Amino acid sequence: MSHTHVFTPFSEEELMPKEEKLEIVKKGKQFSIGIPKETCLNERRTCITPDAVQVLVANGHQIIVESGAGEGSFFTDLQYSESGAKITNDPREAFEQDLVLKINPPTIEEIDYLKPNTYLVSALQINLRDQEYFKRLSEKKINAIAFEFIVDEYKQLSLVRLIGEIAGNIS
Repeated sequence: MSHTHVFTPFSEEELMPKEEKLEIVKKGKQFSIGIPKETCLNERRTCITPDAVQVLVANGHQIIVESGAGEGSFFTDLQYSESGAKITNDPREAFEQDLVLKINPPTIEEIDYLKPNTYLVSALQINLRDQEYFKRLSEKKINAIAFEFIVDEYKQLSLVRLIGEIAGNIS
């Protein structure tokens, strides 16, 4: 019996069956995320872009954006809506979600809008707040994450730097 050689541009190793990499779909908790309009004078930044909204919505999350929240960063309500967000005129609705994203610390009135056990990601400016402020957060069991203290793998406060760059680019 003779061995017939078949011409192929592939090596024998390349023709061997290999394990296939399949996408792993994680079924995690889906959040409702609130994006309130910043009320601090001269604050023009927003925590989320319409592109980021689109990614979050595609992953099963619900996004509630207060009308006008992106105006200072040149994002329209229409852009957020077309990305899958629900637009609300009621600031309370943005604050009543599982997760609330803000640039500036919430005011006492805004803390009152938060439902118990909400996750809050914003600056907290701990050195500018009194004990009563944090007592209010604690009474409602708010899980507050101060982004000015989030350290990256290089032990840098990269969010603070990034938000500073955004502020510089907007002005």
